[in-house]
Amino acid sequence: MKYKAAIFDMDGVLADNHLYHLKAFEIFCQKYGITLTEDYYNKHITGRTNEAIMRALFGNDITHERINLYAEEKEAIYRQIYKGHVKHPAGLITFLNYLNKKNIPCAVGSNGPFVNIDFVLQELDIKKYFSVIVNATMVQQGKPAPDVYIKAAELTRIPANLCLVFEDSPTGIQAAVSAGMHVVGIITTHHEHELKPTLFNTPDFSDKRLYSLF
Repeated sequence: MKYKAAIFDMDGVLADNHLYHLKAFEIFCQKYGITLTEDYYNKHITGRTNEAIMRALFGNDITHERINLYAEEKEAIYRQIYKGHVKHPAGLITFLNYLNKKNIPCAVGSNGPFVNIDFVLQELDIKKYFSVIVNATMVQQGKPAPDVYIKAAELTRIPANLCLVFEDSPTGIQAAVSAGMHVVGIITTHHEHELKPTLFNTPDFSDKRLYSLF
């Protein structure tokens, strides 16, 4: 089966930024007297919306205004410590050029805020490859709901079953599968056994199997 569109998650896929997000959350949580372990981060924070994250950290009584303020504060910390350290995943540029030559539309589908998405795309100088960018603010529910990926497919004008998603988290995989899409798992923030169901899992984009999918 040949896929007609490629949809990329941002964190952990286009950028192996797990440790920078973790460090930013550690700095943020320390300020507010919250103990954060890497295990809790992996289970309750990675791949989720900022609203879900802030409710997990501060409780369900937190106001939307406070959620937005806390989220902006944390994301500013993340960009500050990550700037100058953003690197291309192995094989990414070669793979994006291959997709471009085959006229395969590429999209970003992320829970993250637009300011973070734009920051990474600019740092990596890869924004030109993506005709569609969707984040959780554009849909009713973020991942693990399928809305982000359904919207991305609509905007690429490619049927969901012909879109291939690249994901690094169980919540993202759940979202893609619920949208009727197949997934290639990227092994960055989670162990391989956590990434299912996928066509296969790979550490980066240098895997030659990727080219046979389009």
